[in-house]
Amino acid sequence: PMTSTEGGTVTLVITPLVGAASTYHGHVQDWNAGEGNRQTFVVHATVNFIGTNLADGTAFQLHANFDITTNAAGATTASHFNVSCS
Repeated sequence: PMTSTEGGTVTLVITPLVGAASTYHGHVQDWNAGEGNRQTFVVHATVNFIGTNLADGTAFQLHANFDITTNAAGATTASHFNVSCS
């Protein structure tokens, strides 16, 4: 098994399909892990961002997580991806 955690200060630019981009500055933290054996392989990750809009000062938070599990035949048996913003 392996795990890692990273974090730091970032600038995040969100560009919608319609409308102007928004730029946020803040802190990001990522945690991820992977493990495997002859029977399965599993990967997990979680990302959190807390920042401020550089144009108007509004707060923005983003949380994302995912996991993927495969069996010994290499077939995906579980796959989840979630994102929430506030």
